[in-house]
Amino acid sequence: MVSPLHESLVRFVRDHPKRTLEHARSALGDALPRRFSVEVSDGNLTVLPDEYKADLVLILKRRGVPILGVIPEVQLKVDPDKHSTWPAYAVTLRARIGCPVVVLVITPHAWVARWARRPIGLGPGNTFTAVVLGPEDVPAITDPEAARADPLAAVLGALAHARGPRAKEVARAAFRGLDALDDPALWVYCDMILKSVSPADRRGLHAMLSREDYKPQSKFFRDLMAKGIAEGRKIGLEEGRRVGREEGREEGREEGREEGREEGREEGLQVGEREALVKALRKLLAKRKLELRPTHEARLAKANAAQLTRWILKAADARRITDVFPPRR
Repeated sequence: MVSPLHESLVRFVRDHPKRTLEHARSALGDALPRRFSVEVSDGNLTVLPDEYKADLVLILKRRGVPILGVIPEVQLKVDPDKHSTWPAYAVTLRARIGCPVVVLVITPHAWVARWARRPIGLGPGNTFTAVVLGPEDVPAITDPEAARADPLAAVLGALAHARGPRAKEVARAAFRGLDALDDPALWVYCDMILKSVSPADRRGLHAMLSREDYKPQSKFFRDLMAKGIAEGRKIGLEEGRRVGREEGREEGREEGREEGREEGREEGLQVGEREALVKALRKLLAKRKLELRPTHEARLAKANAAQLTRWILKAADARRITDVFPPRR
């Protein structure tokens, strides 16, 4: 079974191949050109059987012509069988695209990196060596300001050091850095990091996220909140004017209209904030393919903003719907 950390690293490479390759520049050396485009495809090398399918294939091109093939391989443990499959990957892809090929092993563990760097003997005078991107090659960004300056580097650092001694510090900085990322994938990155760290570090991160001083500032989340609040304000103002006019006609007092407007406006703001949180929770649950049942809908209907916020934080790394809505005793 593929682990969450393995899935997260593969997804990051697929979504941001250039950034990943730039971090591996010192290991790749002159093989990595200064200017290039990247074509991302699945790891099916067509000639090999299914058990030899790679995680991913990157084909670097210049003016549409392949100049380097890179086969990223996320490796979380020592696996002697890879000494047979990695050379097979490289030879097969080289035959297909007709240019140099490297296998890029990505691992968050120093001991796996040391093992993966060993030359693989293929016969007399013939060896194969993978290029390795280990935790020592990816900066562990712990300064929130540095993370905000380069959020993607902070995310990759959090994944690369997810099981290291500074995992919680690096993950915390990555969350702060994500505040500056104008991308709807905000919660996806948070989810990737939370799934990758240890259970103990995950609990510590949840505590940090639950504090009032941590408020996501991404445009995506701000827009979602603003839209809900604006809709609530509009509804509240309209209702307030209606109530105010009715009271004004009945009682003939200006005070009635003003009171109606103010009450409607206040109620509208509260309704708008709550609706925005409900939308955010539903969106996150849908991404995680967690289905709301009638009992959960009933709890949603009665929940206040504080409760909804707690459920959103729980949903970030939930595997089952009961992780978000524990059964009531």
